[in-house]
Amino acid sequence: MTASARVMSGASAGFEPQKIASALRRLTLPVAVIAGIVFWQMYAVIRVPAGMDTMPHIAPSSVCLVARSGKTAKVGHEVFCEVPDGGTVLSRVQEVTADDRLVLRHDYAASRLPDSRVFGPVMRDAVRGVVLVVFGADAEAEIPRDR
Repeated sequence: MTASARVMSGASAGFEPQKIASALRRLTLPVAVIAGIVFWQMYAVIRVPAGMDTMPHIAPSSVCLVARSGKTAKVGHEVFCEVPDGGTVLSRVQEVTADDRLVLRHDYAASRLPDSRVFGPVMRDAVRGVVLVVFGADAEAEIPRDR
C-alpha cells in the first residue's frame, strides 16, 4: 500500500521573493542619486583657511561639514560668514537681533580678523554655513556638534 501526502511549500501563492529583490535592486541607484542631490543641496564641506585664528578649538586646515542654510543659525552656533570687507570669517553667533540679524563674536577676542564689534550685525543671507562637524587637521579626528 502506498501512502501519498501533499507537501505544502513555505511560499504562499503570489509571493515571489526574486521579483521583489529584483525591483529593490532596480530602485537602489535612483534612490541613492536622489539622496546625493538632497545632501549636496543641504550640506557642504568648507576648509578653514590658513591664518583663521578666530576659534581656537577649530584649527586652520580643519575640514568642516556645514549646513548651507543660514536660517538654522542660532545663538552659540559656529558659522562661516561673509563679512562686509569681502572676506569670510569663522565665528560664533552671540546674538540674534530683533530684525533677524546675527551678531558675531570670535572666541579669540584678540584675533586680527574683524567681527560684529567692527562691522555690526550681519544678515542671515551672509552665512555660508553653520558648522555641524569638524574634522581636525592634526588634533582629534572629529568634534561632533550638538545641532
